[in-house]
Amino acid sequence: MKRRTAATTAAAAAALLALGTARAQVPVGDDEELPPRAQPQPPQQPQYPPPQYPQYPPQYPPQQQPPPGYGGYGYQPPPPQYPPPQQYPGGYAGYPPGYGYPYGAQPQPQPPPPAPPAPVPPPVAAPPPPERPSVVAPISAPRLTLRAKTPEAAQLTWACADAIDSGHLDAARARCAEALAKDEDIALLHVLLAQLHPADVARSELLRADELGRRASPGEKLFVDAKRAQLEGRTGDARPLFDALVSILPGEPRALVARARFLKEALRDGDGAVADLQRAIERDPKYGVAHGMLALAQLDRGQLDPALAAAKKYVDVDKSEPNAQMILARVHLRRGELGDAAAAGRRAVALDDKLPAARLLLGDVLVFHGKGREGRTQYGALLASGDGPTHHEAAMREARSWIFDGKVAEAERALYAEADLAERAKRPGDEAEALVEVARLQLDRSAVAEAGQSLRRAQEVLANPDNGPAISAEARRRLGAEVGQVRAMILAAVGERQLAEVRMGELLAQWKLQGDPQAEQKVAALRGWVAARNHDDKSALAQLGGATRPTLRLALALAAQRGGDGARARTIMEDLSKATENELEVALTRPRALAWLKANRGIAAAPPAATAPAPTPTPSPVATPAPASEERTAAASAADEPKEAKEPKEPKGKGGKKRRATAAPSSGGLPHKKADPYSSSTALPDPL
Repeated sequence: MKRRTAATTAAAAAALLALGTARAQVPVGDDEELPPRAQPQPPQQPQYPPPQYPQYPPQYPPQQQPPPGYGGYGYQPPPPQYPPPQQYPGGYAGYPPGYGYPYGAQPQPQPPPPAPPAPVPPPVAAPPPPERPSVVAPISAPRLTLRAKTPEAAQLTWACADAIDSGHLDAARARCAEALAKDEDIALLHVLLAQLHPADVARSELLRADELGRRASPGEKLFVDAKRAQLEGRTGDARPLFDALVSILPGEPRALVARARFLKEALRDGDGAVADLQRAIERDPKYGVAHGMLALAQLDRGQLDPALAAAKKYVDVDKSEPNAQMILARVHLRRGELGDAAAAGRRAVALDDKLPAARLLLGDVLVFHGKGREGRTQYGALLASGDGPTHHEAAMREARSWIFDGKVAEAERALYAEADLAERAKRPGDEAEALVEVARLQLDRSAVAEAGQSLRRAQEVLANPDNGPAISAEARRRLGAEVGQVRAMILAAVGERQLAEVRMGELLAQWKLQGDPQAEQKVAALRGWVAARNHDDKSALAQLGGATRPTLRLALALAAQRGGDGARARTIMEDLSKATENELEVALTRPRALAWLKANRGIAAAPPAATAPAPTPTPSPVATPAPASEERTAAASAADEPKEAKEPKEPKGKGGKKRRATAAPSSGGLPHKKADPYSSSTALPDPL
């Protein structure tokens, strides 16, 4: 290796010598200079930035002594001091001497692992607490929430609903208008508006509510669907919807009250309504509307003492509410406490003299108190109202007040006048209702031909397609069923029992289609009325047992009387004599029941003997039904085939223009024929 290195060095030196000789032999000019000979440059040393040396010795904090009382437990001493990095042997290869560490990477001293802590004694277990009975904390049930843009809009919507429940319709319209101005996309709000407007507007509001309900909360959607089905007369659809609403919102009092109202008004289920209202009061004891509805439901069931307690509770909850005084007046009236009823009615009017419902109730109290003239004064204060429904209700109650006073001719005249006024005011639903009541009143006084003509006119009003938008679905359903029943009764009255049976079959199909759970019971009771009219008392007693309408119960009482069951007849008559609703059914039966009780004071002193039935005294006015005649045959034709029936000639007024008969015969409304035992307008003593 050494020999090879020496030879290489000698060869390099020879090469340099030859190069210098060659440069000396090159000729150059006089003015030319040779370039300076390049001098070899020394090798460049790498440039390093000035190192950043740490300051030694490092400033470590003085070692701290453990505080007194620690005893060495839990105290960690500071890290130990270490020598400077230059004292570590060996250095780091590849770096200039004196640096010792790579630039920017200073190793950090690692402290030795800490000593394990002293063992901790196990904690002493605390004594177990004394046993207590397990109590499950109540969970707040979900409540009905509205999808509204602002809380104010939701509050106004609920205020509108409460005003409707309390009968403050003007206040309800104002609250609904305010809510609509703040948020017109609340589904329940449009359902409430449908209850406050005529039928044509109500339909559009219900459609709007259905559209908005798809985006509402589940509870609000069920509430909207159930109320819509109820307002449209779809009873079969409304019942499961109300059940589902209560199922998902068991703690919502409004849901329970809504279902109770449906059960009471649409299904006549008083027991179910009372149960729902009691549950609603348990969840909200200060819900006044629930107390009031409970009082009315118990009143319908004949529970007078609980009804009075519920009505007084309503007054205690809200002393400034006229509706509370009105319900208290109705309970006192039913209990026969006429003075207390009149006082409560006057307090209701004093609280709000512009509330139509308060004046209507005070008028009813005065009528049942035997002060018909004063009662009609209260009705007359509302007849000048520009609101169509308010005027119609006052006019109908005024007309019925004449029946309670025993003046049937005046009642017919008032009903005809209201029908004519409703026709001019383009209120076909009110016109049809007045005509149906006229027909029923005429049938009751055995004027079957006139009853057939009045019923035909009512059918024409309902069948007119131009009147469709102006009649609500609920009113059309109710009036259609009433027309069917009166038609069947007219046919039975003239001896056409087979045709009456056909019409009753049509009624049964109609009620079943509407989902009415009491369809069979209603038709059976109507068949019992027909049987009683034909003196088929055995069938009448079997079929009229479940009747609820006062006129049908009157037929049951008369059939029981003829069958020798005077006690049952008297019980039914006593119930009918205590009815205090200003309705046509009550007007047709209450005076008759009072007269029967007066004429048959001793008939129910003891039940009839088992061996031989006691003789049944029959007052002279209660005679056998009149036989079929030409007049009754014409009535059957008018009731069953109205378009082909021949109208009787109507009297002509001035100018030869026909006018409708607006009064009954001049003999006090009684035709010159045999009395009808199922008529409340027979020549009995005036009970009032």
